[in-house]
Amino acid sequence: MRVSIPAAIAIPAYITLGSPSVSVNHGAPQGGRPPPPRITIGVGSSVTVDGVISPGEWGDADTVLIEVPSGSLVAVHFKHDGTSLLFAFTGFDQPLRHVPEVLIDVGNGKEGVWGAGHWWFHASATDCWSSGRYNAYDTCVPEAPVWEASNARHSQELFELRIPFSTVGLEPGEGEIIGIAFDVTGTQRFWYMWPRGAQLGIPSSWGEAVIATGGSS
Repeated sequence: MRVSIPAAIAIPAYITLGSPSVSVNHGAPQGGRPPPPRITIGVGSSVTVDGVISPGEWGDADTVLIEVPSGSLVAVHFKHDGTSLLFAFTGFDQPLRHVPEVLIDVGNGKEGVWGAGHWWFHASATDCWSSGRYNAYDTCVPEAPVWEASNARHSQELFELRIPFSTVGLEPGEGEIIGIAFDVTGTQRFWYMWPRGAQLGIPSSWGEAVIATGGSS
């Protein structure tokens, strides 16, 4: 299946659709359920959130893929720079029909409903975000004051996002684990998710991310 991304970003051969970028063993299943998919968000260089992928800018990021019905794959690249979570979504072949969202459960509490510590970040023509609820389009502004997105005013084919640790109340230590999911949405019409089977309104269905520590590359 075709993967449409800028030539400046190479997807490692071991990345598989709907799976974490690194295969890890993180404990036995609980309650008869398999453990959630887990990724590691490693330390990398900082980026310029401008909707332009510069050579090498995302070369130190890891990647997962989301399949959309057009048959293409949207790649989600992720890393952090010691102060912010950094994401790039590339491979959109129908501009503004599909836009990206990042969902974060800071406490990784596996709750079945949204509450405190569950964050929704949406980038489209504007920046929208909320804690404790999703589809909070009453929060949308041209430029968010507490996080950044290269929304459709910059590019309609790729999006870059910077979410400061301070915005979500994250103080990562070695091995800090958060709940996380990514989706490509038509804005309240449909959602295509990573991990597979995740549901926007059910944080317990999301994956997990280990926030790695160490020196920036």
